[in-house]
Amino acid sequence: MSEPQVWFVTGCSSGIGREVVLAALNAGHRVIATARKPEALADLVDKGAHGLGLDVSGSSAELAKGVEPALAVYGRIDVLVNNAAQIMLGAIEETSEEEVQKIFQVNLFGPLNLIRLILPHMRERKSGTIVNVGSQGGTLGFTGMSSYCGTKFALTGYTEILDAEVKHLGIRAVYLELGNFRTDILDPKVKMLRASRSIPDYHTPDSALTAGEAYIQATSGNQPGDAKKAGEVIVRICSGKDERGIPERLPLGTDAVANGKAKFRSLLENIEKWEDISRSTDF
Repeated sequence: MSEPQVWFVTGCSSGIGREVVLAALNAGHRVIATARKPEALADLVDKGAHGLGLDVSGSSAELAKGVEPALAVYGRIDVLVNNAAQIMLGAIEETSEEEVQKIFQVNLFGPLNLIRLILPHMRERKSGTIVNVGSQGGTLGFTGMSSYCGTKFALTGYTEILDAEVKHLGIRAVYLELGNFRTDILDPKVKMLRASRSIPDYHTPDSALTAGEAYIQATSGNQPGDAKKAGEVIVRICSGKDERGIPERLPLGTDAVANGKAKFRSLLENIEKWEDISRSTDF
């Protein structure tokens, strides 16, 4: 039997992060589970995880103070799972510069800082997997969630390029394109942020923003995805237990598959529709 991997997972107090920790432990791996409030990890620690307080929105220097003791626990990190994230509602015009910076810090800059801190150790060992937990919101633009989608679109691109940069070193980068899973991420009382400004023109009965918010309210608590199953799949695939290998991009959930196919068909149709114009700009 191969040696157990060491998994480092952010945002483990609930949802997908928690289920990844449980699935990794059940698979016999060693897990360093992190959360902004370490007391929220008590039951995971009881099950065998090593709990660690970590705020991914902190500076790179602050994150380094969390990574150093994490590396000291087992001497290495085999799989980094950048899972911690937040959603913010609001039209682009309603969202302040500070609010955009805040969500980008959590959803994009935090993961990038952790990658920069952990990747040198993976390069030294010529082994490792970096898992960036994204969303179908990084493939489709959802009205009223512009800042969240912006972070996930950016994370998609970074992951794709990172995988190309490190593959020859024995390291992989995986982007998980999650559909709607039944977690508390859409619950405004728990994790959902909202733009501080409200502009009435965007909240009329016939507006796209109103329709988007109605969709979120109807979906919260009724998401089709099973977070436990997602956690099990993530651990199986990203630990190399599938004969097809490790994908650079993996949609999870029936809705993510259907919406992804529709989006890429639409992109192809648009390219073909305007192909003569596009080609006319060459020398």
